[in-house]
Amino acid sequence: MKIKVRNIYYYCLFIWLIANYAMRTGFSGINLHIIGIAYRAITWGCIFAIVLRWLKYVNSGMIRAKSFAVQAIVLVAAFLSYFKSGRDELLLSMIFIVGAINTEREKVFKTAYRANILGMIIVVGSYLIGIIDHSITYSLRDGINVSRYSMGFSHPNAFAALVLQLTVLYFYLNFNRIKTKSLIFWMLINTLVYRITYSRTSFLLSLLFLIIAFCYKNSSKLKIQKIWNWVVNNVTKVLLIAGLGDSVYLAVNYKSNLKILQFLSSGDTLQTRVRLMGQALEIYPITLFGQVVNTIKSSEYNFALGNGVVLDNAYIFSLLSYGVIPTLILVILYGKTLQYEYSRKNSLFVICAIIFVVLGFSEKYFVSLMYNFTLLGLSSIVNIK
Repeated sequence: MKIKVRNIYYYCLFIWLIANYAMRTGFSGINLHIIGIAYRAITWGCIFAIVLRWLKYVNSGMIRAKSFAVQAIVLVAAFLSYFKSGRDELLLSMIFIVGAINTEREKVFKTAYRANILGMIIVVGSYLIGIIDHSITYSLRDGINVSRYSMGFSHPNAFAALVLQLTVLYFYLNFNRIKTKSLIFWMLINTLVYRITYSRTSFLLSLLFLIIAFCYKNSSKLKIQKIWNWVVNNVTKVLLIAGLGDSVYLAVNYKSNLKILQFLSSGDTLQTRVRLMGQALEIYPITLFGQVVNTIKSSEYNFALGNGVVLDNAYIFSLLSYGVIPTLILVILYGKTLQYEYSRKNSLFVICAIIFVVLGFSEKYFVSLMYNFTLLGLSSIVNIK
């Protein structure tokens, strides 16, 4: 069977996402060496195929000079960041974004959805039958020490974030056929996941998304569609800028901001997060193209010893690990994409982006294709015909 050049992208995206479910979950604990070799082989094979495909389109003249210049800047900045930081998430995301020329967005998103569904079934199923080791994290919730299950993933928050993404992806792909029972079903799923993981951010964002999606679907009946579209578009832009600016401000001035956070209901959690962000900025300088940052899980951190840094905030993590220039490029691409989608009256994508922009305040999954499918939507800006 002959595979068409344009379809190579879909195959590579699917295979690579599945490889992530092996490398970044409990499967890596079975035999990290062998799985690591397999993951790197698959990753480099997919990159090679996508780059060859991209070069073919460059050679055929399908990529305009302006788009080529933007793509070159994006890839060079991402590569320099990878070279300095040793982290490949941003570079791989940018390769898949730039390489998405001559693809259908809906088909790209469907590919990501199918890969995530299959990966989720394999990991959770393997966890339940004992192939993946049993792991429990303990955290305080409302003064009570609760058991949090990761269901085979690296952390309970990772599992919850992936369920959140599946929820958003399902609604994006099936929006015109969504019924009330679908809303109830996904609300029950996310509630169940919360009772397993106690991941508050993902749970609250799932509820927020379901409410916004319901309002958007009925906005024409309420005769507020134009106002709704404008609000959604501009709120997302503000959140994107605030995500970067406010995160830096809070972290830099964390000592004076801790008193303010005490007035919030989750003050203890916020104080700890902001304090850790501030201490990370004291340890590591902000550079142009990033650096090696020793990040660890919050459960492994000791304030007295200062053994590494905990960076859950995606914007501070990106600034320190990937650098100012790659982070600004990412924010600008998002801003331009949101403006472009708004002009096309595609407010549904903008709503989806809101969820992941807000998720970036408390989780660093924002820059990973495995957890944030809206990154793939940036290809509409770097591949404008």
